[in-house]
Amino acid sequence: MPKPKEEVVVVPKVEPKPDTKTQPAPKTETAPAPKTPQPKGTGNGDGGKGQRRKKPGGSDELQIERVEGISAKPGIVSYKDGIVQVEIVPPYREGPEDIHYARLKEPQKGKGSQESTLKVTGGRAPSLVVLSRGVTKTHIYHGKRMSHTRQRGPGILTSGGGFRRQKRGSVI
Repeated sequence: MPKPKEEVVVVPKVEPKPDTKTQPAPKTETAPAPKTPQPKGTGNGDGGKGQRRKKPGGSDELQIERVEGISAKPGIVSYKDGIVQVEIVPPYREGPEDIHYARLKEPQKGKGSQESTLKVTGGRAPSLVVLSRGVTKTHIYHGKRMSHTRQRGPGILTSGGGFRRQKRGSVI
C-alpha cells in the first residue's frame, strides 16, 4: 500500500505589535563606546609626560636670562601679563625651567598693569631678574619695579657682549 503524502504547512511567525498608547516600544541596547584611557598626569596640564606647561597663546617662551642678589630665603616673584599670570620660582635657574604660567579669567590691560600686579610671596626677591622673550627683555628690580626693553631691527653683537644697531647698508 502506498504511503499518503504529508503536507507541510509553513506558518509565518507574527509578533504582536506593542500598543503605543500603553507600552513604549522596546529599546535596543547598544554597547557604549570604549573610553580611551586618559594618561594620569600631575595636574599641571602636561598629560603625564613630565613636561613643563606651555604658555597659553603659544608665543615664544619666556626665559630667565640673568639673576643677581638671591637672598638666603628666596620667594616666588609673580605678575600678571595680559591673559596669563607669570610665576618665577626659586632657584631661578637660567632658561625656562623655573617659570610657571596660569590663565587668568580677566585680562590685565593698561599702562603699568604688569608692574601694579608685581608681588613676591614666601620670601625675598632677588635684586635683579632679567627675563627675555624673543627681542624683548623685562627687568625686575627687588620685586618692586619693572622695565621693558625691545631691540628693533637687525643688530650686531659687540665685543663686550652687548647688542648694537646695525648701520644701514653695512655687511654683517
